[in-house]
Amino acid sequence: MTSQQLSDEINYMYTRNRNKYNALVNWDSTRLTLKRLIEIGSILGGHRLAKILENYCRDFKSWGHGMPDLILWS
Repeated sequence: MTSQQLSDEINYMYTRNRNKYNALVNWDSTRLTLKRLIEIGSILGGHRLAKILENYCRDFKSWGHGMPDLILWS
């Protein structure tokens, strides 16, 4: 995906799923904003983001902690 395509996809999925119940997502978190998710996606890029999500799908117990808290940016 291009950076714009990734941004558009994150925007679409965030808007589509915002406030739906998900035990893994705290929608009330002030850190979980659309702007921040798009920034993280653009920094990581589609390929790296896909690899991270693939690892979550394969073994969430081992990979399901630390992200996105381990991402720092100014």
